[in-house]
Amino acid sequence: MNIKESIIECLAECGIDISRDNYVDEIDSVTYVSCLVELEQKFEIVFPDEYLAENFFEEIDKLVSIIEALVQDKDKG
Repeated sequence: MNIKESIIECLAECGIDISRDNYVDEIDSVTYVSCLVELEQKFEIVFPDEYLAENFFEEIDKLVSIIEALVQDKDKG
C-alpha cells in the first residue's frame, strides 16, 4: 500500500469522506485533531505547528505531499 492509499484509509477510519476530485468535505475540529493524531501514529511523524493552524486535509494531494516530505525527513534524521 502506498502513502496515498494509507492516508485515504486512515481518513476513512476517522469518518472522513473524500470526494471524487480528491477533496475532503468539511470536518469538525474534533475529527480534525483525531485524524492528525492517527496520521502521526501511522507514519511515525509529527506535524510542525504551522500545519496545525490550517486545514491541510482539504486537498488530498497536498496532504500526501506534506506527509511524504515529513516521512523523508524522518528517515534522513
